[in-house]
Amino acid sequence: MENRPLKKKKSDSDDVKEEEIPINYTNLSPSLYQKTIDLLRSSSICNECIGRQFSYLGTATSNFERAHAVLLGITMECHLILSKTTFEERITLYDQNPIEILDLLAKKADFVPAKKIIDQFKDKKFLFSTLSISSEKNEFKCHLCDNLLLPKSISEIYKLIDLKARNYEFTDFLIGTHLNAAQADKEDEFRARFNLRNGESFKANLNRLIGKKLQEFWEKQPKYEQPGLMITINLEKNGKTDINLRSLPLYFRGRYKKWVRNLPQTHWHCFECRGKGFNKFTKKVCTECGGTGDKYPSSIHDLIGNEFIKATKGETALFHGAGREDIDARCLGSGRSFIIEIRNPKIRNVDLIEVVQFLNEKNKFKIFVDSLISTTKKDIAEIKRLSEFLRKNYNALVYFAQPISENEFEKKLQKAEEILNDSIINQRTPLRVVHRRSDKTRKKKIYSITGKYVDSRHGFFKINSQGGTYIKELIHGDDGRTNPSLSKIFGYSMLCVELDVVEIEDSK
Repeated sequence: MENRPLKKKKSDSDDVKEEEIPINYTNLSPSLYQKTIDLLRSSSICNECIGRQFSYLGTATSNFERAHAVLLGITMECHLILSKTTFEERITLYDQNPIEILDLLAKKADFVPAKKIIDQFKDKKFLFSTLSISSEKNEFKCHLCDNLLLPKSISEIYKLIDLKARNYEFTDFLIGTHLNAAQADKEDEFRARFNLRNGESFKANLNRLIGKKLQEFWEKQPKYEQPGLMITINLEKNGKTDINLRSLPLYFRGRYKKWVRNLPQTHWHCFECRGKGFNKFTKKVCTECGGTGDKYPSSIHDLIGNEFIKATKGETALFHGAGREDIDARCLGSGRSFIIEIRNPKIRNVDLIEVVQFLNEKNKFKIFVDSLISTTKKDIAEIKRLSEFLRKNYNALVYFAQPISENEFEKKLQKAEEILNDSIINQRTPLRVVHRRSDKTRKKKIYSITGKYVDSRHGFFKINSQGGTYIKELIHGDDGRTNPSLSKIFGYSMLCVELDVVEIEDSK
């Protein structure tokens, strides 16, 4: 910091004229000391926020240490000048009374060393003649962080996080902060106003201070990719701080068998009220679902997911199946692969054997689950991709629209085998699902089809086909959207009255 006299005396040895010195004073940056004084003249700022404005300078130190060094340097300069013998020398710091600068540091930065120097000179009242004395003792509040970066606030926040995190099992964590719009705008405006380009953001500063405290207290390391526990600090507009914790999802892979019909794979909301349970116009109870909001009372998703939510104390369960059977179709044999995803679980170490035993005992007349293991998110895409290509065996009981003799059935069946076995069929998206799937034509392979005469109105078929084949449409033709079809080959309408998935060959 420069100690400049009020009146500059020209040196006798100075032969160079001022206009010959090519200096553009407007491009000279003020010193860190002068910059800091300018910041404090505008607002009250805590040591952490002062230090973080220069955090890219003098690394390997903390923001608090940086601020303390700068403020102490200014204080020492002021102290040095106040110790001069003459009055003129005592007011030469930035053409300003050093007491005024110390008073600025004491009030706007709550800097204790500056307060103590002021106390040393309080008997020299003439030094304080330019100060505006106020009898009010206002509580210090940082303009930038609202005191959130002060040690007391940091301690309160990390203790609140620790209290909430006690219910969670995790090995690593990560801190994040959401600023409200007013806080973000205030930070941006301040940096633009004073051209501050070497500083750390408020969010990064808060995250680092809290993270360091938690790291020491928990003896666990932060992790930037896929952390076990994600901690979000929400700074609300009303000044309150809300803490939100979310843990990494858990994934369990297994197989299920479905013993009953009319049990959907995933949860279906009522089409009429869209799951609300009431008519949005009349506000009366939905007549379609009776106020439950559900199309069906339960699903495989619900039966399996609810048990895992209880075991993990999770928030929600998502069901990912390797394809799906129709609601009225059973899934037998070795079952169908699935992955259950548990969002925001609190317990991560789950006894899968115990969960499966309880689940199967509770639902022994509906479903059976086995082969349960822990897995990862990437397996979801894998089982869905493979489900389109794996071979699947079906049993279908078919109703004939007109009576047929056994001899005629055998002739028609032979013709169907010649046309369909080891052949490709074209299936346009069925009318029954086109409202929720893209309307396009898919090519599917039929590996084999065999049949057996039951009576004049019924036949039994065994079909081995590529995954994703619509078997019911293969039978009745879906108004020509599936071609060829059994109905077209036989020459009259057919209807699949019972369908079972008897084997999905990925189990082999």
